Amino acid sequence: AVAALGVGVYALVKSFTAAGKAQNDYKKASKELENIQRENAVGQATRAHQQQELLRKQSDAQEEELRKAEARNASEIEMSELSLKHAKEKHDAVVKYNDDEMKRNQKEIDKLAEMVDAKQREVAAYRDGGKKQKKAMEELAEVEQQYAEALQKTADLETEKQDAWEAQQQAADALMKARQQMRLEAEQAGIDLMRDGAAKEIAQIKVNYREQLKVLQGNSEEEIALRKKLIAKQNKEIAEVRKKYALQAQETAILEQKNLLASMSQYSGTEDDYANQIALTKKIAEAEAQA
Repeated sequence: AVAALGVGVYALVKSFTAAGKAQNDYKKASKELENIQRENAVGQATRAHQQQELLRKQSDAQEEELRKAEARNASEIEMSELSLKHAKEKHDAVVKYNDDEMKRNQKEIDKLAEMVDAKQREVAAYRDGGKKQKKAMEELAEVEQQYAEALQKTADLETEKQDAWEAQQQAADALMKARQQMRLEAEQAGIDLMRDGAAKEIAQIKVNYREQLKVLQGNSEEEIALRKKLIAKQNKEIAEVRKKYALQAQETAILEQKNLLASMSQYSGTEDDYANQIALTKKIAEAEAQA
């Protein structure tokens, strides 16, 4: 009985010793957190106000520049360049401010994590379910809520950065598409100015298929198969155009030879002339057979 009592007393003392150590760790981290929060609070309202003013001025400047550009009938490329410029400025401003705030907030997160750990150890040290354990559990719930809020603040700041980056990427994509469209229109204008013929038709086919192939840039089996189909179809159309114009050229040559033969038969010539007529007749026959 005495031995059992000794073991019980030892366990009780050990439990309260562990709880006491956890309490001390919690109080120490809590005081350090107060100092961190006090430092972070200095100028926080001013920093937030300055950031909002900066973003507002950037937005106003963007609207004014775009309005002036529209008034002078600026090109789609110029409008896209202006949008990208302002998107970059906003992204840079958001990253600079948010990174600074996240560094400040991370100090609070680290200290709150220490407090959560200490309070969890304190709760675990009390095994009797008494008032001290219940109070420790309530304090644990409070500090865990603070910890979750601090983590959420960082997550919100990170989301703002991501949104600014995506807006910049969208502006960059819009500019790229505007430039591609300009090149396409210039290329199409060049094709329209070409003389009718095989070169013009083949150039048009290549432009048409290039635009279709742009949307099939992936490496999936389906996209690879579709690319092969489109390329095969393109090559088939080009081959048909070349064949068509080759036949036309052949028919034109035959017609010219026939006209020449007709003109030669209108007058009597030397034996060499008749020999030339016979040779030309054979040549026409061979050409027609090939056609």
